[in-house]
Amino acid sequence: MNYFWTADSHCWHANILKYCNRPWIREGDLVPSTETRDGLAWVSKEVARDRANEMTEAIIEKWNSVVKDGDTVYHLGDFAFVKTVDRVEELLGRLNGDIHLYVGNHDNKVVRKSNGFASIRREGLVIVDDVKIWNSHRRFTKEGWNNIKDGAWHCFGHAHGKGSQGRFELDVGVDCHNFTPISFEQVSEIMNG
Repeated sequence: MNYFWTADSHCWHANILKYCNRPWIREGDLVPSTETRDGLAWVSKEVARDRANEMTEAIIEKWNSVVKDGDTVYHLGDFAFVKTVDRVEELLGRLNGDIHLYVGNHDNKVVRKSNGFASIRREGLVIVDDVKIWNSHRRFTKEGWNNIKDGAWHCFGHAHGKGSQGRFELDVGVDCHNFTPISFEQVSEIMNG
């Protein structure tokens, strides 16, 4: 069994493509707008839906290319933008591994009520190969995460690549890691780097 971390997949969330400049946007997909916070609007709802579907399919493919059945995945929040439990459960059925969700600010009641997660929590400590790792959606300050005095590492999401990388803390979001979960070995290499 292997261990993996990821966050901020935002499956089926079209606007995250704009906000994070994700690579599925094509020329002509967006037009200037004074009615959106980023000054851009989708040319149509259909284009927005199509690009969000393309992103989601790519995330599923990249996930399953590294995660195998029986592996453990810690997803540190903002799993999917959906309106029905069925949609979340369909996604969970397509992803390899036992998925432990650490709830993010965009994980609505539908996500939290879905069956198929190995566990759902806000934050917490895991121990892998005698290494303590504090998991949460949002980054804690070095003074703030539990077990720092015991040498625990801190993995988080939410920052979309604008968080710390390196000694003792790591943004594990998809925007930092080619939209692919990262293994314990990769986390260790970065943390010890």
